[in-house]
Amino acid sequence: MKMKIQVLIVLCLFRMSVFGQDRDITIKYQIITPSTGSAYQSPGYIPVTFNMVNLGPDTLFSNDTFVYYITHSLDNNQQQVRKRIAIGKTVAPGDSTEIYSDTIDIDWPNWKPQEFILSILCDYFTAGVGSGHTPFDVDFVSNQDSLRSVLLLHLGNLSVDKVTTIGAPKLYPNPSSSGKFNLTFNNLDLKSEGPIVTVYDLLGKEVDFDYENNVLSINGLKGTYIAVFNYAGTSFYRKLIIN
Repeated sequence: MKMKIQVLIVLCLFRMSVFGQDRDITIKYQIITPSTGSAYQSPGYIPVTFNMVNLGPDTLFSNDTFVYYITHSLDNNQQQVRKRIAIGKTVAPGDSTEIYSDTIDIDWPNWKPQEFILSILCDYFTAGVGSGHTPFDVDFVSNQDSLRSVLLLHLGNLSVDKVTTIGAPKLYPNPSSSGKFNLTFNNLDLKSEGPIVTVYDLLGKEVDFDYENNVLSINGLKGTYIAVFNYAGTSFYRKLIIN
């Protein structure tokens, strides 16, 4: 009986020396792009890059794998990308992984600019198959110490020009070589106060403009802009091009 116990102890020690104990790893991951405040329009896509930092105490190996989820939603319309990939390189404690890149479609019917959140979740970490590396447990640092989500701006769906909508603004000529656009509203009496106008570039930054006598003059370079018209409690949005 004593010999059997000794044999079992030797076998256990041999197994630990060959295969090692389970690894213990703490992960911090962060979105690199897009940056907070970036603006996008539908239909299109959002390029996403992110990486992870191994805070130890054990090592991640190149053929360890994990699953990532990229998600965004607006008005209960959610889109998600899910993929399992390999870590790609050996990552010692204190080191960063390579930068991972992907894209996620954005195609919402919303006509008005709205803020939305894009987030990343990394999960289901697994030791590489046939690698001989031990399994591992993963912990994550708190949300405030990671950049797992960013607030972005949806500029609206520009695939359809809704100029036939009652009250919707018409701007012409569009494109314009001078940056000046004549403005009329379908079936609406603007009265004396007129609409409240804001103009954005495609990065979501406000652009200087002049608006007088129903003529909108954009003080910008050649390119595409988004004009937002607020009138009588309704917002209208137009893509304007200076060529």
